[in-house]
Amino acid sequence: MSTVHRERVAGQANGQASSSTQADLQLPFTPAERRLVRRLPTPLLVQRFLNALPYNTEPPPGGPTLRSFRGVARHGAAHCLEAAVTAAAILEQHGYPPLLLSFESIDELDHV
Repeated sequence: MSTVHRERVAGQANGQASSSTQADLQLPFTPAERRLVRRLPTPLLVQRFLNALPYNTEPPPGGPTLRSFRGVARHGAAHCLEAAVTAAAILEQHGYPPLLLSFESIDELDHV
């Protein structure tokens, strides 16, 4: 369990909200990525950011993609799995556990 997550869980147990600090953002993010993370401290703001991105309709000329947070931030587009990974990466920096939920369907229209 990450330190940030432990602090958030401890704060929630005491009825306190946890907020990110400068130390939380010392992972190897670029300055632009750090600004993006700081701008999106809640699940609602992250969802609004992702909803505003164009959908990554793959495959592009190079083939299918599975972009990380960094790739989504750089390209400004995401499909559902890329958006989920991006949300988890951003929210983890604010103390949320980096969780993904995958729905498998019988019609092969899985969703994350």
